[in-house]
Amino acid sequence: MFLAVATVALASTHLQDTYSTRKLLERELETSVVIDAKAGPSQSQEHLRKGDIKPSAGLGTVVSQAVAKQAPTSVSTGSTTTTSTHKGFFARLGDALVKVLIGLLVIIPFSIALLWVNEERNAKLESIIRHAKVEAVTVDATETDVGKHWGQLVFLNSGIAKSQEQVADQRFPTVKMDSGCLRMRSVVEAFQWEEHAKSETRRNNVGGGETTTTTYSYTADWSARRINSDSFNQRLGHDNHLKIPDLDPGLRGTSSKTIQYGERYYIPEDLAQQLNDWTSAAGSVGESVEHSGKTFALSGDHYYFPPLQGSSQVGDMRVRFEYVPDGPATLLAVQADNQTHGAGSATFLPYRLVSRGCCGKIDDDMLRESLVQEGKKSAGDLYEDSRTACMCFSVCCNLVQCCFAYLTPPQIFRAWSGHVSKDKCFKNLGMILMLHKWLFRMAGWLLLYLGVYFLFEPIFVSLDIIPFLGKYISGGTRFVIGFTCLIVTAALATLVAGLAYLRFHPVFGLVILSVGGIITAAAVVLLHH
Repeated sequence: MFLAVATVALASTHLQDTYSTRKLLERELETSVVIDAKAGPSQSQEHLRKGDIKPSAGLGTVVSQAVAKQAPTSVSTGSTTTTSTHKGFFARLGDALVKVLIGLLVIIPFSIALLWVNEERNAKLESIIRHAKVEAVTVDATETDVGKHWGQLVFLNSGIAKSQEQVADQRFPTVKMDSGCLRMRSVVEAFQWEEHAKSETRRNNVGGGETTTTTYSYTADWSARRINSDSFNQRLGHDNHLKIPDLDPGLRGTSSKTIQYGERYYIPEDLAQQLNDWTSAAGSVGESVEHSGKTFALSGDHYYFPPLQGSSQVGDMRVRFEYVPDGPATLLAVQADNQTHGAGSATFLPYRLVSRGCCGKIDDDMLRESLVQEGKKSAGDLYEDSRTACMCFSVCCNLVQCCFAYLTPPQIFRAWSGHVSKDKCFKNLGMILMLHKWLFRMAGWLLLYLGVYFLFEPIFVSLDIIPFLGKYISGGTRFVIGFTCLIVTAALATLVAGLAYLRFHPVFGLVILSVGGIITAAAVVLLHH
């Protein structure tokens, strides 16, 4: 009986969708469209040429195809397309079961791993900053006897960073600076159509299905990525092409391989990439640049091809060049020997956490040796040191550890443009630590919430099958279960954070666990009432 009612309800909904589609198509009128497009510095509007839009198929043909195919159906409204797609009860139930598997096998394990590894990494960084404030030695950039500071965390803010070699753009080799350039980058953009999709999903009153209506609109603007118009819902009149096909939009940069700081110091390339005092290079490049035999002409801070004359057209391209000039810089890192430039010169390594004995006392020479050896480790070495094979979710934890090791390892290896005081540098490090800590905490908690919420999707879908009242009952159930998941996952996230902290800060870890216990008790009392 239940299946029979469900089949009748689905058939009724299906016929209603077909009738609505036919009536909507019959009411559609031909419209003309004005498209706002930013055209270079003038920001002028560009109108579609009449020849760009060809007459569409007859209304009878479109209606016949819509009735024959049923779903999805498309309604053309000039430069806007509206598509409606119906999904039945059993299709939704299948999607809900897939969500259960994804939540149980993927999202929940990886969210717990992210929370665990993030708290462990945060505890390491707090220890690193605490030791760094005590061990950092202020060194003058004009120091000639640099050997006495080998293996120490040094702070320098009195020197000038100077490039000792030519820097050239990767895509425009003729754009180069023989001196005075620490870093250079170019941003290539193309004037292209871009598709914007806005979807609205409504659950049907009967049948347990849902209908999704998606509206596609199109604008033309400058974009720093290649947009493939072949995937557009409405390709007619929105074809993208580049007038220089072998020049890909996007950002590319390069740095000087030899940057001298003060008398004896040389800044490594990965540290120099943190100097971000960017300025326009148009004044140094000239009035035009070339690529593949095409000439870009300067207008404002951009070089345009074809040269800018009135409104921009789809396919036009432009490029902007920027560079970081020689100038004052502030450094905070471990000093090490520079093998490239011989004896009497020094470079820098990351400052990382090393063992200082059970009582925090270690011989100075041994500490220096440990800091240098730890600073020389690659991202792969850091991952091997941090990976685990004995705890639960070890695969997930190791994957997260690998991402942290390569993208944001726990260390101090910083450079700032300009003369910055030591106090401001450590305040900046503290702010970065706080930002990363809470960013990854929120990400882990939201993923955990999403994974647990997915487990109840089949219940929500099953309630929708109740005629007329199903979607309201389902909506109320979603709210109650969503609120419960919010409390439970908050308590679980706090528990994971407290256990992770016990390894490096036992006292603070116990405090976090106590807070988690209070949250859990409050949740139980609240749910009981």
